[in-house]
Amino acid sequence: MKTNSRFIQGASKPVLSLGVILTLLGMGLWILQLIRGLGVTGLTQDAVWGMYIAGFFTAAGAGAGALALAGLMALNRDDTVDNREQYKLFSVALASFVSAGVLIVIDIGNVSHIFSMIFSFEYTSSMAQDFWALMICLVVAVIGLLKAKSGKTGLVFNVICILASLTLIITEGLMLSRVSAHAFWGSGTVAAFIISMIVAGCAVSLFVLKEEKNVFQVRKYLIIGLLASALLTLSELLTLTAASEASTGMELQSLLSGSASLAFWAYILAGLVIPLALLFKVQTPIGLKVSAFLAVFGVLAEKLWILIAGMEHPLVVIPGRGAYHISAVEFFTVVGISGLGVLAYVIISGLFDSPSLHQQEKVHFTP
Repeated sequence: MKTNSRFIQGASKPVLSLGVILTLLGMGLWILQLIRGLGVTGLTQDAVWGMYIAGFFTAAGAGAGALALAGLMALNRDDTVDNREQYKLFSVALASFVSAGVLIVIDIGNVSHIFSMIFSFEYTSSMAQDFWALMICLVVAVIGLLKAKSGKTGLVFNVICILASLTLIITEGLMLSRVSAHAFWGSGTVAAFIISMIVAGCAVSLFVLKEEKNVFQVRKYLIIGLLASALLTLSELLTLTAASEASTGMELQSLLSGSASLAFWAYILAGLVIPLALLFKVQTPIGLKVSAFLAVFGVLAEKLWILIAGMEHPLVVIPGRGAYHISAVEFFTVVGISGLGVLAYVIISGLFDSPSLHQQEKVHFTP
């Protein structure tokens, strides 16, 4: 227990403080929403998916990506690589799943609805399938922490980590594509979600990894993920431009200068252009972390513009349908819950920490 206390109060004290402050902010705003209702948010009867569900998709994708990396790292490693790195990835995955769970509770609003969804056992429901996929990943992450602590994860378990992650992300992609309310929510949604998993998972992992070989490999995966995301978005834009339907012009305008434009351009500039430029030009630890932060922000912005565009221009037009606009309460609630993820990581790492892991750790990074 002394080791755990030293881990939490020592090197991670600034991170712990930040996590506590942001968590209090997020929880306080959630309480405000519970007291005053949806009027403090941009959500309406028409626009039911917004910042909260975008944050949920981002957190779940980050957790799934970190879980998949933990399994992949163990499959590729040699005897000279310690288990500490894999242990950190399981901690990141579990913390991300905690944040995702809180965000979906906030999005649904009524806790009784969640229990109804869980215990009704309606396995054909997309939301129920997503919930159980998330729970499976959470359990796998906990088991992974215990296995990494003992130093024996095993081939079969590492493959399970990768498969569980893909199952969660594919389930979430299908949840949108099954709605088929918009061209952006079609067959390409699953591919977009898998790419986002790679980007978000690699980005959050770069905040905790120290082993030079692992940092280099994950950085390469992040670059590939960002380039793939850019190509997929470019293909969507070219498809809209080449289409002859009148509705496609409205959709393109919505992205470039309409209600979805703020999130779209934030994704393009802050989520793609700047991170890629930094990853190629600034190969320092601080540059790597800035790139990782912006990449995660870009995933959030991407999910947001996809949701906004889909709700504003559905395939079935509903007269009088209002546009979705993010409120300050929603934005800072998501920021606060991201702090909860940071706090959860510090606590989880401390609870499962052990002297044997510290004896194995190699901390070095060479640009």
